[in-house]
Amino acid sequence: MNDLLDKMAWQARDDASLFASLIEQQCERQGITWDELADQLQIERVQLSKLALCRRPRGNQLAQDLTQIATYVGVDKANLVQFAKQAGYPVRVNTAKQKRPFPTIFLDAFRKRRTIAFSMVTVVVLMLAAFAFAQSGPSAASPEATLVVSAGQAVVTQTRNSLLVFPKEGTLTLASGEVLAVRAGDRIELAKDAAGQLRMVNGSVVELSAGTILEVAELVDTDDANRVELRVLAGRTLNRIMHLLGPNDKFDVRTPSSTASVRGTVFTVEVLSNTSSYFAVEEGIVQVTMGDEVVDVPAGFAVTAVTNQPLDLQPVEDPPTPTATPEPVTLCHIPPGNPDNPQTIQVSPEDVQDHLDHGDYLGPCQPPTATATITPTVTITPTATITPTATPEEKVIICHVPPGNEGNPQTIEVAASAVPAHLAHGDYLGACLPPTATPVPTPIPPTATPVPPPPPTATPVPPPPEPELVTICHIPPGNPDNPQTIQVSPEDVAAHLAHGDYLGPCH
Repeated sequence: MNDLLDKMAWQARDDASLFASLIEQQCERQGITWDELADQLQIERVQLSKLALCRRPRGNQLAQDLTQIATYVGVDKANLVQFAKQAGYPVRVNTAKQKRPFPTIFLDAFRKRRTIAFSMVTVVVLMLAAFAFAQSGPSAASPEATLVVSAGQAVVTQTRNSLLVFPKEGTLTLASGEVLAVRAGDRIELAKDAAGQLRMVNGSVVELSAGTILEVAELVDTDDANRVELRVLAGRTLNRIMHLLGPNDKFDVRTPSSTASVRGTVFTVEVLSNTSSYFAVEEGIVQVTMGDEVVDVPAGFAVTAVTNQPLDLQPVEDPPTPTATPEPVTLCHIPPGNPDNPQTIQVSPEDVQDHLDHGDYLGPCQPPTATATITPTVTITPTATITPTATPEEKVIICHVPPGNEGNPQTIEVAASAVPAHLAHGDYLGACLPPTATPVPTPIPPTATPVPPPPPTATPVPPPPEPELVTICHIPPGNPDNPQTIQVSPEDVAAHLAHGDYLGPCH
């Protein structure tokens, strides 16, 4: 009890209506502690705490009030008068004992009864204050929940019982990342861009959405019961409640229109207006009450409680499945007019064909690689790697068939980059092949009797030589990291070069 009185007295030091403020002022003025002041007044520390919780003496009845207080506390009246003088009271009290005439005995008896009554009233007030302190302070009967602000700001209005005075309110503003212990009677308001959690001592968690206004109506955690009652005035909460096992346990969420009671489940509560609320259950069963109507809402169902309308269960609609975002495609972009500056880019699948149509190819851009010199036997021999800024472009021998003069093929050398264009109009790789000789028949001299000449023996014309295969490095579309050395016919070379393959074996 002494510790409780000391706490009450210390907590009341800012109350200007109590002696506690005078004690605190006097200690600050003299630079001493409360214990040292108790020694000056020749009283115990607990007596100083009782004095601190007494009302200040009234100016018009100063002597009478000091006498009553000294009697109640048990302090020497002269010491109390001296303390009052130091505190600034204009005290003029004759503390010497005087002989009083006989008729005053009745008045003294009346005063004595009034002093006893005042003392009893003070004791009752102290007991009530002690009870209020025990109810408002942290204890097993009044547990705390933890508010965690995860985004934005939250404003918490706390109501705490002050000693011997009316309850006081305090407002705290929490930023993202801050936490605060809240108790029954506290009010939580989240900003429009805020979010947070209210974590209970039993492991239950209430997630608070932006704009939520919630009051903690009840928090009880004892050996016999675990009870929580929340009042959601606005916004939306997602409640993850641990299973309540005791017969006296409960978890209620009240809205302006209805109440949800659970014993262990996951459910959402949203206040739509002062007359309607929405309850959706993910796990377990929630009992929703509105007036005299009660309905059990199982998992996968929801109910909208609207005043003066029946409670109607509806299945919870599945949220729409988000459309998968297509993966971008990597290709090598050849800028028009600047083919020597290829760039590896990523485009959406629907844009790939447009890029391929103007010369881009699938996969990342390849560094400059070796070209090939083709001998007359169409054997491609890889040469040194060409760097665009150091070595001139290699020449390739082809047989050029002039358009409109196919009978006059010409062996020429062209740049490797010009090969596809020549192959496209009928030229072929390697030197021109010599034409096949056709035998001329020998004339037969005429005789007297014309003898029909024997039928000419058909000279077999050898078929045109099979074109030699060309060795190239094939870059598989969509798999540029797996190049393959292959041999293709000359007519297929242009198509391969168009999509990123190059002459010669892969390096």
